[in-house]
Amino acid sequence: MPQGDPADDDQPLAEEGARPGRAGRRRQQGGDGQAGPQEEQADKQLLEPATADRCPLYVKPVQPLREHAEDAADATNRMSIRGRKLLRRLGGDEGQKVLLDRYAQVLAGAVRDELAPVDPAGDVPLFVFANEPLSSMIVAHGLPGEVVVVRGAADELRPDQIDEAIRERIGEITARRLSAAADKIGDGFAAGLAGTDVAQAARAAAVGAVGTLYYDMTADVRGTLDADTGAITFDENGEDLLAAIALLVLANGGEVHAVRPGEIDAEIWNGRLLAGLRRALA
Repeated sequence: MPQGDPADDDQPLAEEGARPGRAGRRRQQGGDGQAGPQEEQADKQLLEPATADRCPLYVKPVQPLREHAEDAADATNRMSIRGRKLLRRLGGDEGQKVLLDRYAQVLAGAVRDELAPVDPAGDVPLFVFANEPLSSMIVAHGLPGEVVVVRGAADELRPDQIDEAIRERIGEITARRLSAAADKIGDGFAAGLAGTDVAQAARAAAVGAVGTLYYDMTADVRGTLDADTGAITFDENGEDLLAAIALLVLANGGEVHAVRPGEIDAEIWNGRLLAGLRRALA
């Protein structure tokens, strides 16, 4: 029978005023409480995959991350969660499950605390890299927004592997959200609150009537646009009309989404442009 960690037996949990976990001990050993060069470099590498140019739904942190428990043992102020006497009278697999769930609770709380200032509405998908049963435990304790679970040993993944896993899944999420938004705009077509005609969208943009505009960034529609009246003239040697309309929408307080071919799957989408109007045009 495997022996438990002697230092682990009968150690109290964090809420009982126990000694600092491993993260706390590292701070004590560091003297000044500052992270060393290796830790700073590791943090930098960990953040590298999540940049605005790599992930369209990335939210830049407004302040440095606070220090949180790094594993189940740290979250419960123990040297290890493997031992015969894990939690008072609980031992073996049952005790380990209790401590693991406590870690999941601490982790979910830390995620909510960190994301609240930068993504209060939970708009950005949250990727959880973990194996069972930890992944289900974390999700069960409540995470903000849309949660995407990626199975695997998270501590064995390199930053580029994390980046690749997100890239493989973010496209489907983006396409699904764009399509749902387009369908919602399309519901207002009969009331004159949606348009797919370039000339109509240009006129609406000029008077500030476009609330949301989706356009295919690869579509080649050229001509000239009068920003005051919204009148357009098609000319193959002219400017990019869709981009010009987009700039006009932005100038008048609207929201613009440049999409790629195939990202929107909606009945109203014509492959070029979709305008959601604030009011119907006369």
